Amino acid sequence: MQSCAHHACAWLLAATLAAFAPAAAALDSAALEGLIARLELDGGGGAGYWRLVAGGRAVMVIADEAHDRLRIQAHVTAAEALDETLLRRLLAANFASAGDARYAIDGTTLWSVYVHPLGSLDGPAFAGALAQVVNLAEAFGRDYASGLFGTPDAAAAATGRALIDTLRTRAVAP
Repeated sequence: MQSCAHHACAWLLAATLAAFAPAAAALDSAALEGLIARLELDGGGGAGYWRLVAGGRAVMVIADEAHDRLRIQAHVTAAEALDETLLRRLLAANFASAGDARYAIDGTTLWSVYVHPLGSLDGPAFAGALAQVVNLAEAFGRDYASGLFGTPDAAAAATGRALIDTLRTRAVAP
């Protein structure tokens, strides 16, 4: 029982400290537009919708302030190419190795997607999410991992981490 009490106290302390930690600047469409410019990505957009190229892959970013939602998505492949075995592999990846991004089907397309409340994100979190979406799309057919964890391929893991680190660094640059 002492172990449980110790963990409960540690959790309570961590939660209390987190409640008083300075909050990072939350994103809205205007802040997101400035952040995207700092990330030095090809493409453009505005007013809540951007088409970008990150890590060599086309990505859409959709922000809806009225509903406090952000979606980042990248095309992976045609959904009709997916058999039952592969669909099960994608579901397993969503649980074990996709990180914060997910594989999802919309209509006839398999996407790598990240959906999150817009107002609770800051620049580094957005940049990390963007990189995870790109990494997960690139990992289709290989290791199905976003770059955070779950890949046995050391080179792929290093490439995935490099994109995450690069974009996060640019996100906090002045």
